[in-house]
Amino acid sequence: MLPSKNYEKCKKCHEQYTNDLNAEYEWCKPCQIKYFKENSTKWTSGNEKIDDLIQEMQSKINDPNDIIFEWIPYDQFNDIEVIGKDDFTIIYSAKWNSGPLSYSYFNKELMRVSERKVALKCLRKSSENTINKFLNEIKTYSINNSDNILKIYGISQISNTKDYIMVLHNEYFGKCCEKCSKLYTSIEYKWCNSCHLNYLKKIFTNRTSKNEEIDNYIQEMQLKLNNPCAIVFEWIPYDQLDEINEIGRGGFTTIYLAIWKNGPLHYEYMTGWTRESNKKVALKSIDNLQYLTNEFINEAKTYSIDYIDDNFKIYGISQNPNTKDYIMVLQNTYCENCVECGKSYVDTQYKWCKICQINDLKNNFTNWTSKNKIIDNFIQEMQLKINNLSDIIFEWIPYGQFDNVEEISKGDVMTVYSAIWKNGPLSYNYVKKKLTRVSDKKVILKFFHNSQSITNEFLNEVKIYSISYSNNILKIYGLSQSPGMKDYIMVFPNEKCEECDRRYIDDLNAKYEWCNPCQIKYFKENFTSWSSGNEIIDNLIQESQLRINDPNKIVFEWIPYSNQFYDIKEINKSDFATMFSAIWKDGPLHYFHKRYYHNLPDDDTNKFLNEVKMHLIFNSNFILNIYGISQDPDTKDYIVVLENAEGLKEIHQKKMVLRDFHTRNLLISTNNINDNDFNITILDMKLCGEFGNINETKVYGDIHYTAPEVLSGNSYTQATDIYSFGMIMYFMVTGNYPSDEIKQKEINEQEAPKCYIDLMEKCLDQNPENRPNVSEIEESINLFFYSYLDNESDIKETMEIHHDIKKQFEEAEKYRKANLLFVRLTTVDDVMILYNPLIQMATNIIKNIVEIREEAEYNKKICNALAERVEIARVPMELLKVRKKEKEKELRNESYYNAFYKFIYVLEEIEKYTKEISKYHGFRKYVKAISVKEKFIKLTEKYDNAMKDLHFAVRVDNEEYETFRDAIKIDSKYLELPLRGKSDDKRGKHPNYVVKRIYWGQEVACKLTSMTEEEMKINTSVQEHLEILMKLSESNHILRFYGVSKIDDINALVFEWAHCGTLKELYEKKAIQWHYKVQIALKICRGLIFLQKVEILHRDLRCENILMSESLEPKIYNFRLVDYSTDTTLSNEVISNNVVRWLAPEKLINYKSIYTTSCEIFSFGVLLWELAFEKIPYRSLKVDEIKDFVIKG
Repeated sequence: MLPSKNYEKCKKCHEQYTNDLNAEYEWCKPCQIKYFKENSTKWTSGNEKIDDLIQEMQSKINDPNDIIFEWIPYDQFNDIEVIGKDDFTIIYSAKWNSGPLSYSYFNKELMRVSERKVALKCLRKSSENTINKFLNEIKTYSINNSDNILKIYGISQISNTKDYIMVLHNEYFGKCCEKCSKLYTSIEYKWCNSCHLNYLKKIFTNRTSKNEEIDNYIQEMQLKLNNPCAIVFEWIPYDQLDEINEIGRGGFTTIYLAIWKNGPLHYEYMTGWTRESNKKVALKSIDNLQYLTNEFINEAKTYSIDYIDDNFKIYGISQNPNTKDYIMVLQNTYCENCVECGKSYVDTQYKWCKICQINDLKNNFTNWTSKNKIIDNFIQEMQLKINNLSDIIFEWIPYGQFDNVEEISKGDVMTVYSAIWKNGPLSYNYVKKKLTRVSDKKVILKFFHNSQSITNEFLNEVKIYSISYSNNILKIYGLSQSPGMKDYIMVFPNEKCEECDRRYIDDLNAKYEWCNPCQIKYFKENFTSWSSGNEIIDNLIQESQLRINDPNKIVFEWIPYSNQFYDIKEINKSDFATMFSAIWKDGPLHYFHKRYYHNLPDDDTNKFLNEVKMHLIFNSNFILNIYGISQDPDTKDYIVVLENAEGLKEIHQKKMVLRDFHTRNLLISTNNINDNDFNITILDMKLCGEFGNINETKVYGDIHYTAPEVLSGNSYTQATDIYSFGMIMYFMVTGNYPSDEIKQKEINEQEAPKCYIDLMEKCLDQNPENRPNVSEIEESINLFFYSYLDNESDIKETMEIHHDIKKQFEEAEKYRKANLLFVRLTTVDDVMILYNPLIQMATNIIKNIVEIREEAEYNKKICNALAERVEIARVPMELLKVRKKEKEKELRNESYYNAFYKFIYVLEEIEKYTKEISKYHGFRKYVKAISVKEKFIKLTEKYDNAMKDLHFAVRVDNEEYETFRDAIKIDSKYLELPLRGKSDDKRGKHPNYVVKRIYWGQEVACKLTSMTEEEMKINTSVQEHLEILMKLSESNHILRFYGVSKIDDINALVFEWAHCGTLKELYEKKAIQWHYKVQIALKICRGLIFLQKVEILHRDLRCENILMSESLEPKIYNFRLVDYSTDTTLSNEVISNNVVRWLAPEKLINYKSIYTTSCEIFSFGVLLWELAFEKIPYRSLKVDEIKDFVIKG
């Protein structure tokens, strides 16, 4: 076949080269074949069939990179070791002294690569039959380096046994099983399917279900095992399952949660087969299937043993020894799905499925009727709106369900009664995981006179009430009808306490039948049953208990130390305080079933715990974070008992609901943890309704907030809401109730920012069409927020409009402080209204700093030091609220108020600094100017001064500064000589040799340097280099730097010890298996990713600059060419050395060009070549020749 291009001709035979590769290499196939034929008389295997095969394989060579298949004398092999064997085959590793023939690109001829590590596969007891088998197997290997088939070098023969040997590429050890010599099913995981199936057959021989069908099914499932990521399906003895708890039941199925003690069997690449002990699993039991094995197996087949797919996973089968029911052992995630329908639970913790709940309600539609189709449809519609397990099930309630019906009040439209609902409302039971009734529930009945004929007006009235406890709208249970007059009745929760007949404060208290006066009475009566022995502390606890205003508040109390706390562990200590974790035996007081409990009766414990959990989920803004006070009986130290910080969640969320706009229809509710945390809710919902159903001629709401067009008789539109919102904005600025006289009065621009006034005036525009819509208002208010309140906004620094708005707010705030601050504040509680937002702001910033510390990727010690320092401020801020009366004079001092603002500003600076240095990208910015330490010291000084201005206790120790000092300097007394010296304990040449020492039990390398201690101190670049090395040490793929010390009065840099030396030394001494090469390359790559994240380029990547640990973990080192300045060029001096072999062509073309990430990647590519072929690149070329060769491509 003629070549398609006009290539040059071979200098020997004058035949044209057949392709680009052969032409570039000047490799001629005819000449190569001729060489083999001429050389065939110089060797023989002594076996005609083998000689013929060798010659045949040599004739198949097609390009210069193909392997030269040959006869290899056995005496060419050294270091022969048995790796694996069976009855027919033995696998050896060996070193081939002269090595294989390889065509040299530079010399244009065949040359040998000496001391090549190879695999020898010996066929035992060679005979005529086995030789044929042997030759056929050889043909399954390849001499083509470009394919993925295992490579073969040739054939040899053991001298004494005369057994023939296949000489295979060293990659054999990475691709073939050591036990059976077959190709791995999964080379990545060293997984041999047949060997692992044999292993499973062996270990499961004695494990049986004693049911032939089940055993056959288990064996069938195990035979399906075809990858290391599959689950080993097995028979699981029932006694292996512990802590079995029922979590759901549906039809014939019961679901349990359990702990499998030994756990499932799985394969790990490094350790082989192992079990994951104490594994949490789901158990699925189907009643009465002990005799219906096929049905059970068919159910089990719907699950998967393959981790890769999305189906539910199954571990195996077990059997309850008592009921004899078979059990499917499933992955724990199965518990997240409903037992009935298999869909995901809406609430996994309490196994609540919205779909099933709605289906149950639908199925129950035929079991009740109001005998009025409109009412029935309305109730069904209300039931289908359920979204949460705590929602009320709106229902039709037969009048015969009510006892003790007593009239409370009577009017023209309706009569109100109290009554006992015998069965009570439906409520989801968190323990039983289903709807149950709360019997004998006291309710309120509203009889609507002359409502026998149902009207839209009546149903619209019902719609304004709520079935959800997630809002503050009045709740409703359902509808009923009086048997005599046939009047329709609305049924509401009771609003009064049964003990004292007082009205409950809100829906929450009504839901839990919690009465504030009755609970205060309870606490007062209980005051005599405990004492701290300190009158001040007793008064504080009593005062706190008497402030409780809802059932979900944790009760602050005196807690006896001796018999209540155990498993006490110190977790943190400072000069100010010591922090411990502990188990509180009785636990905190909680409200349950109309009283407070520590230890509940056994029957109620689980119900109580689940009830409490629901309170935490649905009423998180009512959570307290402090339980009480105790005292160590030995030291007499008082102890503040706090909730475990790991369990804390966000305490509140700000929420705004806008309907009928006037200030007396908006309730701002707060809790006593922080009066700045508020919800704004609507008190009166009676005027709400769809616009289409509203009488257009009627004026709604407070006339002073009503838009002029409505007062003129026009229809009510969304624009009228906007006008009302504008009036609310007016009230917020002036504090004055709107009247006809002042509606048009202009506000002094000093009282409010101009941008705020502009928005308010747009909302109050006389023309409805000129008013902004809700989205535009939101956009404007967001602009205010990000300009003035949000300190995280980056855009505000670059946009003039943000700066202008911020300035307006600052000036208005300054005016407010100068003219209004403390003037109208008559009580200390009023004063705290000003401080509470500041305290909360400071608390949030401190919380952010602590969270940054927890997630820090870098500079962890510095972040920890700052977090510990700022956390101290939490206690005095809380005490400031508690001791507000004695601190009143101080709190009314405007300079103290300003000092608090200064304190918050310092905290914000610390937060910003911590965030920057905790991330990779922030590291280079600070180290470049060596400013991390300076900024740290400056911030801690500012923080301490701000704390002193507030009269808060200040931390006086200097441990934080050791974060910088001790990290660099190591006392030489801690560097010990190794117990048993070795020849390589001293490496290199004088004066820059490296010696091994032991530092705190770790082997370290001490690299001696000629620089004096004084020179190291005054040399900024050296200090910068050392600090860089410290920071880089946080990567597992970069050689760890411990610090600077002395060896025999000579300064030394202390690094981790690399047992195997450099990667170059390693591959020169010992051929590296391919699966190790891949791992090494991957980890070097991860080290480079780390360096790129911190914006550092190594500039000298090669195997000689990669050190290898004893476990063959690569460590990048030798950062001598790293330049931390903005100059990214390399000098001619640097270029002239061996770096050129790994250098990118763009740098070779122009040495002064910028060294970029692309250059680094090119060097990494050459390193990979060096690692793959285990030799220095272009080793036969001089520097100038390399330059020309690389530039030409």
